[in-house]
Amino acid sequence: PKVKLRKMFGYPCAFLNGNMVAGLHEDNFAVRLEAKQREEALAKGVGSTFAPMKGRVMREYVALAPEVVSDKERLK
Repeated sequence: PKVKLRKMFGYPCAFLNGNMVAGLHEDNFAVRLEAKQREEALAKGVGSTFAPMKGRVMREYVALAPEVVSDKERLK
């Protein structure tokens, strides 16, 4: 109940306490991760740094790779 759904960048996103925690953008599923989790995800190649617009990197987010999104176990 604390998660609110609304659009950002014209796409559906989930917000917790007013902060985006996950969302869709074009072909991307972006999730907000803590620094350690983000570094691990990028190092393992399960996603890339999320940039909804050229030159506008959202450092706290990782755009998950399509093969990760389609695999429920890897997505967890």
